[in-house]
Amino acid sequence: MTDLSLLPANSQPLERELATFTTRLESIDVPFSLIWDADSCPIEYLPFLAYAWSVDEWNDNWSIETQRNVIRNSISVHQRKGTLDAVKRALAAINYSTTVTEWFETNPKGVPGTFSISVTPSNSKVTDSVRQVRAVVDAVKRLSAHYSIYFGSAAYSTVAAYAVPVVAVEITVTN
Repeated sequence: MTDLSLLPANSQPLERELATFTTRLESIDVPFSLIWDADSCPIEYLPFLAYAWSVDEWNDNWSIETQRNVIRNSISVHQRKGTLDAVKRALAAINYSTTVTEWFETNPKGVPGTFSISVTPSNSKVTDSVRQVRAVVDAVKRLSAHYSIYFGSAAYSTVAAYAVPVVAVEITVTN
């Protein structure tokens, strides 16, 4: 038997068994190009990919597309961390459109260092708890900034007015 191991001749039997076992593991084909891509990663590996890309907040109950979107946007959020743009991007990744108003943009001016966020779900459904949304904001905002958050919902409808001409005929019957 030829021993291709790099272990010394005086290695213990357990060490030799471990070396043999790891040699068998090397033959397993791992598609690294698929695993490291948010769009092609198998669903069961998405939480691990999120951990690898330092996603701050993760929810297993999010839709698969939302999970992939959060991973995709992780780097751009981290590049802007501590800014209000990072807050907008992080909330947009979990399907919320936001309007951020800083303290100096209000009339009268607010408390310095504060801001307010109006959050509206993009698909008209609030799928996360208030705690989850606040955790996303807390993970990316500037630590010294304080904020208030307002949840809204957009309802779209069409209003139409119609005019219908009515012709009436009255018939009187007499005896």
